Amino acid sequence: MTGTVGGMPRWAAACGVLYALTYVVGNDVVAATLSPGYSRTDQAISELSATAAPTQALLTAVLPFETLLLLGFGLGVWTAARGDRALRWTGGLLVAAAVIGPLWLLFPMTRREDITAAVVPVNDVGHIALTAVTVLLIVMIIATGAVAVRDRGFRIYSAVTLVAVLASGAVTGVLASKIQDGLPTPGMGLFERVNAYGYMVWLAVFALVLARTKARPRRIEEAPR
Repeated sequence: MTGTVGGMPRWAAACGVLYALTYVVGNDVVAATLSPGYSRTDQAISELSATAAPTQALLTAVLPFETLLLLGFGLGVWTAARGDRALRWTGGLLVAAAVIGPLWLLFPMTRREDITAAVVPVNDVGHIALTAVTVLLIVMIIATGAVAVRDRGFRIYSAVTLVAVLASGAVTGVLASKIQDGLPTPGMGLFERVNAYGYMVWLAVFALVLARTKARPRRIEEAPR
């Protein structure tokens, strides 16, 4: 039995690239600029959409658009798999990431000025849980995507991205723990941006690679009867 791998529609690839661009531009170009005193180097990306943040309404309005773009990309990857298990897994994981996206609206981060060491609000607990799930999804998406694309250069790039995402994420987590105690977090924003934007760049590259890959036959084993 034969299936085909690659040949993803260009509209789906465009969704992937636009999703990454929208996330980066919406947060760091637009929202960060509209937030007086905000530090891209020292503050978390989530603080731009935190409770009572001046740009919360803006980013809330953008989220549904981002969700649709990611969903379109994930479905495009899924349909392009055509029998390739790794690529189908990648598409399914992208769809899962899109589906949980709206949940961020229910669990925004509490504004730094309102956080106290005594009480951890429910929304912050949910925010931390969503962050953990999202990181897990990102790791699995990069790993399965690298397996699906049979290119040594892309796999090396994916491995480097994965290491950078995990390492910067770990440092971000350590620095973020200081917020609860009212301590400054020098460098936290920089490390988180390596984590988040490293993945966004990988996603855009992955979309472009799939768009340029022609569908090719692949042998798939018949299930025993």
